[in-house]
Amino acid sequence: MNKARILIAVCALGTATQVFAASQAVTVGGVAFKREMAQDQALKLARQALAVVHVDGTEKYFLYSKDKDGKATGAALGGISVSKSKLNVIRRDLGSLTSPEALTLGRRIASSIAESGYQSDAKSAISQRYREFSTASTNTIELRLPDRLLRIVVYESTAPGTESTLDVTEHFGESQFD
Repeated sequence: MNKARILIAVCALGTATQVFAASQAVTVGGVAFKREMAQDQALKLARQALAVVHVDGTEKYFLYSKDKDGKATGAALGGISVSKSKLNVIRRDLGSLTSPEALTLGRRIASSIAESGYQSDAKSAISQRYREFSTASTNTIELRLPDRLLRIVVYESTAPGTESTLDVTEHFGESQFD
């Protein structure tokens, strides 16, 4: 069933045909954000319903559900990024899976793109990249759609006490939210 959710999300997003406009709202955790809204307004709206966690040294904020004390709980629901006091990127997290089947699915998608001979570049509609670290590897698949970037990341860890995951996020705006 989890594989089906990922495939449905990919297929549904693949049918998008309109360019994402600043006036269109993107809902994250029940809060509607619009690109280019004022930073103060965006943060005020977010804090009314969500826990907002600022990423030190950046103008990025992760958004979480909050408990009765207002503290972040669970996985991130998404994030927002600000430039020149205006909201310029909205990220919506579609899900994170930790099952062996999800990791196999992610590997198969990445492998299929890599084996197809498709050449990734800065303007590619589809890109795939593999990075290896001492205790982990990431396989990132990006689908550049007319109104958003869909990112699928297979994170495989060999470090004790950590989990490998398949994460899917949508990015609305002019730049990526890394």
